[in-house]
Amino acid sequence: MRALTVPQATQAKQALSLLAENRAFEALAIAKTLVAQSPRAADAFHLLALCESSAGQSDAADRAFQAALKLLPNQRMFLENYAIFCHRQGRGLRALELRQQLATLEPTFKNVTALGKLALDLRKLEVAVKAFSRACEVNPGAASAFQNLSAAWQKAGEYREAEKAIQRSIALQASAGNWSNYAYLQRISGRADLAEASYRVALGIDPLHAAAKDGLSGALIDSIKISAAIENAEALVESDPSYVQGHITLANLRCTYDRSGLGPPTDGTEEADSLIGSRFERAAAKAPANGELQMAWLNFLLESKQFPKAIEAIQRTRSRFPRPILDVLEANALEQLNESLLAAPLYEAVDRLWGHFDISFINTYIRHLLKLGKIELAAEKAQLATSLDPECQESWAYQATIWRLLNDSREFWLCDYEQLIEQLPLDFAGLDATQHMQSLRDYLERIHQAHSEPLVQSVRGGLQTPGVLLGRPEPSIASLETMFRRALTSWTEKLPKNIQHPFLRRNSKHLRFVGSWSVKLKSKGNHSNHFHSQGWISSAFYVTLPPSVANSSAEQSGSIQFGQPPAELGLELAPRRVIKPLEGHLVLFPSYLWHGTVPFTDSKPRVTVAFDAIPIPATLLDGRVYSDSTRALF
Repeated sequence: MRALTVPQATQAKQALSLLAENRAFEALAIAKTLVAQSPRAADAFHLLALCESSAGQSDAADRAFQAALKLLPNQRMFLENYAIFCHRQGRGLRALELRQQLATLEPTFKNVTALGKLALDLRKLEVAVKAFSRACEVNPGAASAFQNLSAAWQKAGEYREAEKAIQRSIALQASAGNWSNYAYLQRISGRADLAEASYRVALGIDPLHAAAKDGLSGALIDSIKISAAIENAEALVESDPSYVQGHITLANLRCTYDRSGLGPPTDGTEEADSLIGSRFERAAAKAPANGELQMAWLNFLLESKQFPKAIEAIQRTRSRFPRPILDVLEANALEQLNESLLAAPLYEAVDRLWGHFDISFINTYIRHLLKLGKIELAAEKAQLATSLDPECQESWAYQATIWRLLNDSREFWLCDYEQLIEQLPLDFAGLDATQHMQSLRDYLERIHQAHSEPLVQSVRGGLQTPGVLLGRPEPSIASLETMFRRALTSWTEKLPKNIQHPFLRRNSKHLRFVGSWSVKLKSKGNHSNHFHSQGWISSAFYVTLPPSVANSSAEQSGSIQFGQPPAELGLELAPRRVIKPLEGHLVLFPSYLWHGTVPFTDSKPRVTVAFDAIPIPATLLDGRVYSDSTRALF
């Protein structure tokens, strides 16, 4: 390798100045000349890479970065800029490798923090936890280091570790943001009363902290303080109309808990009689340049099934925000209106842009292709999706359906409807089962205070409890959680080992809950067929079954069924397995299995408790012990 001469270095500085002035092609001409003059100068190739990147020549930029690093493999600046480039190109895993190399060579606070943030974005949680742990070691006085570590543990579902980290951050900086983060951890751990107190501490520090005030609404609703929650949410929207999450919270609260729902305002304003009809919509209409607010409103229209109105709003938004996401939203709305042929060109346009890396879009596109009967193309997309993210439950749900449509035996390998679905009696282990079940019924009855089903869940004709159920201090819930853990351990220990299988390969003795709730179905109510995106194992525990379900000789009424995709796909496939529920029994199954329930007719409700659980890799648990060896970390 040779260095640039002094005149060449001067030319390189000139090229960098041109880049700063957005004159990329002029800079590129200089860089190409320098590479031609000095083909062994790593700095020349690095400059060329920067210029090619700024000029939009991504393939050429990649080759130039590789050439620079081949000549000078451990140059810190090269690694940093190449990582930034790869991240912008959607090549997150390559960017992560470069960040790991840089953090190993130079474990500064900046480098390990950048590595941790990228790993967190990519859901590489072991790497994130270890990187942020290292940042805490490098700079133990930095509150941000412990904030980041808390965020990583939180995303990993290790809430106790997350709380320890945020407590350290609070000790260093008792800010409203830190207290709000602490409150959120308490809330998602099922301790709404403690969360409420912590949110109030945050608001005592900063009364205008919007996230804390919004979080307080959630804590209040979890504590079944419904009027107070709605009042708090309304106050936030009035005081800070630009805070988008506040509008989302209020709209969802009104839909689910306020009998007035999304009806016209009753505040006596002239707008009360307008066509707008909700605070959320009025806020969006008043702030047309607020892209985040516009997107949130459009999503809410889709979630609340106002599809024609959503399409109108999308068309109005296009003139201000021409972006692929609007094509996706409009296509989704058309799809829901059974206008798949009109949605097709919109999906196809986005597929050309995002179809090689965006898992969420790829799965949306697969759904569309299945509705159109384009099974072969859907199969190609499903193979891509499952390879890009082997833990994405949605991708495997569609893959199972595609294999079924193709009469591919791998459907049964993946789903194994007999071995991978289990109904087992809950072990009360010395407790009075009758008394415990009655205490549980009484508690669930107190907290089932919703007036309608949640917007984006599978419940049809029923109610769902707010927040997190498991973790609440109620004795019947605490005992139930213990019994669930025993059942999970017993079942997973019996599962076969298969490192090639998407479900079985993830089996671990360390499990955590990632969501828990209760559903109260009314007569004619049911769960539409769905999967659980956040889980590995999903469940249904039967607390109360109406006589028409418990005593009926008809196997179907109120039963849980597996393997049947949603009706809206129009595939007309029958369930692969139907299980008649039994009170006091727990059903366990892989989260990617399509499942739903058969409607029943009865004056009594059908009450269940459900949870999702995922495995915790042992390597992630090792992150609790901070090592002095940077190489061991990365």
